[in-house]
Amino acid sequence: MKKKILIFFFILISCSKKEELVDIDAFISQGKKVKIVEEKFFLNNNVSLINNLKIKKKTSNIFYKKNQNLIHPVNLSIGKRNKSLSIDIVAYSNYMNKLVLVDSSSNLSIYDEDLKKIKSIKIYKKKIYKNNKINYKILVENNRIFLSDTLGNIHVFSFENLEVLWKKNLSVPFLSDMKIYKNDLYLINSNSKIFSINYLKGNLNWSFETASKKIKNHLSYQISLFKNNLFFTNDNGELFNLDLSNGNILWSISFEGENFKKKESIFKSSKIVINDEVLYLSNNFGFFYAINFNSGSIIWQKPFYSLSDFVISSKYIFLKKENQFIVLNKKTGNILYNKSFQSKILNFLILRNQICLFIEDYFLLLNQNNLSEYNSIKINSSFKNYIIIGENIFFISHNKVVKFS
Repeated sequence: MKKKILIFFFILISCSKKEELVDIDAFISQGKKVKIVEEKFFLNNNVSLINNLKIKKKTSNIFYKKNQNLIHPVNLSIGKRNKSLSIDIVAYSNYMNKLVLVDSSSNLSIYDEDLKKIKSIKIYKKKIYKNNKINYKILVENNRIFLSDTLGNIHVFSFENLEVLWKKNLSVPFLSDMKIYKNDLYLINSNSKIFSINYLKGNLNWSFETASKKIKNHLSYQISLFKNNLFFTNDNGELFNLDLSNGNILWSISFEGENFKKKESIFKSSKIVINDEVLYLSNNFGFFYAINFNSGSIIWQKPFYSLSDFVISSKYIFLKKENQFIVLNKKTGNILYNKSFQSKILNFLILRNQICLFIEDYFLLLNQNNLSEYNSIKINSSFKNYIIIGENIFFISHNKVVKFS
């Protein structure tokens, strides 16, 4: 009997010790605390180290480099509201001074600059899109329209007449953007598997599978091309540099949360932006990074993140996070300007003399020569993005396209 009691107490003591070891709060309360610089403190206060900007503007036709995800400031200003088109948009792009749109009824359509429909084609029959919420990614290059979707299909149409050039089903949903290099199309599916496909005929060149988790999010899968290198992320929180000349992984980075108690369960990343042989990206594990293109070494990192597109000039990086508009020093990552607004910023555009912030059903225009000076313009839709064609800016919402010229 005594032996049984002793065994019971031994088990009880052992269990209590094990319980203490896995108790995170008990564990971190012991010993010396290492202070982690958290994002909320880093971005807590408004910063105005600069009040005017000197930005070298790009001409409107090269403001965006698709393969590098690089958005430049544009040498345009917002004119008067010209025309509008009501359409339930799910994907959009532009090519040869035309708008290419996919709507929720699975129509692929091409419009001219005056928002007149030129041609249209049905992608799926109603019985398919009615019972499935289909998300698309679109790329228009080399007189071809490439569409990938969450049904695991890749569609390629002629830009001239919307003839189907080829279609391929690879079963698993595609969630990344698409990129083209030489004769090959690159994209990633929801299993973190990257594909190389001949864009002319649709033949599979190769595929490369990386680690993947059960919970999926389209922001986990980012892709970018620069010179002969393919950069991509997966849902396991990793960044790879693949040499396309020999198929070797040159380097990889595994992103880890700085504060393991608050590490996000789903990895989400901004687009991988490449400028002057430096990679810029941000992820919800907590940092904004500048990374050396050749070695993968981190040039600088700052303890905050933004998953939205950002704009890069010769001196600055412009970005938004929730209701904050931020300007960073491109070389150091230091915050030069940070201003909080009352409402969430949906998107922004760096113009000739102004900065346009899209906020719900209006936009703010900040004076680049005096950042404390701005005015608002009321609009009738919640605009979330834009397309630039020639001298015209097209604001896009979920159900409308509005032309300003």
